Amino acid sequence: MEPIEFPKNYQTYLKQGQAALAEKKLPEALELFEAAYQIKQEIPINWLLATTAFELGEIQKAVTYMKEKLPEYFKDPHKREFMLQALVVNQEFTLAEQTLWQLQKNQTIAPDWLATWHERIKNQADFYALEKRQQVTQIKTELLALKKHEPAEQVTLSRQIRRLPKSELLTVAKKLLVEPEVFPLVRSFLFEELAKLEVSEEVDVLTIDGILQSLSPKKVGTPAEQTLRIAIEQTLKTRLENQDPVTLAALLDEVAVEFAALYPMPVPGEAAAWVASYLAEFGITAEASDPQVAALRQLVVKRLYL
Repeated sequence: MEPIEFPKNYQTYLKQGQAALAEKKLPEALELFEAAYQIKQEIPINWLLATTAFELGEIQKAVTYMKEKLPEYFKDPHKREFMLQALVVNQEFTLAEQTLWQLQKNQTIAPDWLATWHERIKNQADFYALEKRQQVTQIKTELLALKKHEPAEQVTLSRQIRRLPKSELLTVAKKLLVEPEVFPLVRSFLFEELAKLEVSEEVDVLTIDGILQSLSPKKVGTPAEQTLRIAIEQTLKTRLENQDPVTLAALLDEVAVEFAALYPMPVPGEAAAWVASYLAEFGITAEASDPQVAALRQLVVKRLYL
């Protein structure tokens, strides 16, 4: 959306926002209301922001604005009803319950109204918990059947593991990390997820060379933290950044893929030997390749592409 140029005046932003709202131009209205709110943090504009964001489906944004003016929302029956509705839709059930207790403590609220909302929050919380359990079960089932899919599908499906709670993620990852029919890049991805979660315990992982190793994800770190890979990339940049940036980009992509596939196994060899191998592949140098480096690179090609 093009930036809207108006005098930096609260009333101008407010009027223009209300006009956009009347014309059902909700994104434009929200932008204008936000500009007004930066000038004055008053409840009328806060209400317009919250309701417009809610109507756009930006529930978290609506809730964030309402939290800034909770006492004001408590005072108005219509506003507090809307606030509770937004909290429930945003699955903030604990805060919704806390809000009810606060209302009950500080104001004269009809018991029937409180009872109705307590029941509504409980029902929605129970439904969400059940739905969440069903989603977790479905994701686990799909992940544990990864080996039935082609490599490209495995890569896509494996990303669902991020939607699992940490304990479930660890359980599923442990099973897939030792499965030979799971694509090597998927096993590398799963181990990396454990590293990002700083899982310190050792887990068994079948590395690309077919060896079962017990490694601590936290100690191994992520692929981006591999010192050998960093040294290789830096050396290539020093050699080619000014001389041949196109070839450099291609080589850096190749390094990223190969080291992702080799991860999390400890990769042998010196950076200079790896750099020589990459440069020789592109005809930039005629240096003889280190046999160990060449063997590993051929292994990656075999496992990923053949």
